[in-house]
Amino acid sequence: MRFVSGGIPLLSGAEAELVAVIDADLANNRFTFSRNTLRLNAISVGLDGWVELDDDAVVMDLTAGCDKVQFKDVLSLIPAFYTREFKNLTAGGELSMALWAKGEMRGSALPAFELKTEVRDGSFQYSSLPKAVTGINIAAKVANPGGVMDKTVVDLSKFGLKMAGNSVSATFHATNLVSDPVFRATAAGRVDLGAVKEVYPLEKGVELGGKTLGVIGYGRIGQALGRMAQGLGMNVVAYDIYHVEGIECETMHYVTMDELLAQSDFISLHTPAIDGKPLINRENIAKMKDGVIFVNTSRGNNVDEEALLEGLNSGKVRGAGLDVYAEEPAKNEALLNHPNVSCTPHIGAATKEAQKRIGMEIVSIIDNL
Repeated sequence: MRFVSGGIPLLSGAEAELVAVIDADLANNRFTFSRNTLRLNAISVGLDGWVELDDDAVVMDLTAGCDKVQFKDVLSLIPAFYTREFKNLTAGGELSMALWAKGEMRGSALPAFELKTEVRDGSFQYSSLPKAVTGINIAAKVANPGGVMDKTVVDLSKFGLKMAGNSVSATFHATNLVSDPVFRATAAGRVDLGAVKEVYPLEKGVELGGKTLGVIGYGRIGQALGRMAQGLGMNVVAYDIYHVEGIECETMHYVTMDELLAQSDFISLHTPAIDGKPLINRENIAKMKDGVIFVNTSRGNNVDEEALLEGLNSGKVRGAGLDVYAEEPAKNEALLNHPNVSCTPHIGAATKEAQKRIGMEIVSIIDNL
């Protein structure tokens, strides 16, 4: 089973099974559950109790839970793990979970409920990496005595682990979540971020020096980007319908559009809004280098967002940085939530200096009327 939400795979390759015995009393709208089990991979969750539908309310008395689940089976459901060499992962420890809900749910009123979960002596290590994460112990509870959401209490009474020999522990408690939130937290230990690469397979970065940046639209902004890129040791190729004399050099050349798409490791778009079909479409994405990184700070309608999403999902486009969108506020959730996309909310000119220059330019235009 595969489940994707907003372009992010939340389940992949999971095996699911539901065994249910439901006694339906349709005359009284009462449904009784017994010996019900939902299984995801090797995790089995039991469900018992009853639910009764009463006009605009739901009355219930339910229990659910699982016990002694292997920690690796839990990790198999977490995208950050099953997408990173999961077959080379060894893990130990157990998880248990218990949930009950009893009472009436009507409008904003909630039944009494409690969810408790615990991880005992969890650990994991990738065979390709030298060190492990061990001593994972977690005890958490979310409870409400019934009534309103404000009565909900979140209590993380225990959180601890050792990462590459460094110990970390923490607690967290929250109440009055709606009316007047009160938080209490503690943390202790030493976190060496440099040790993360020794326990978790990080994707390797890319150096800019020696790479080729393609700039589509080589006006004032495109040229400023080109100068910065050359300062970082990049080669710049530019496409524009107008060529500025005297700026080509050993590390900057004008090229055709097809040449730019084929040569560039990074592509940055800086054209005005273009009528007709988007400039960055399926045809032009197909001409790009495999693994290209694409940035758009020009206009959203210059890019076919569905074609870009296809390129990201296939790996043709390694990553994208977007500040503008076909619709604003942006609505393409699959693109916004894609793990290889970095988004900003059209803030390319959101600096004090830029806003001052815009104001001065407006004044200058009015003066010249």
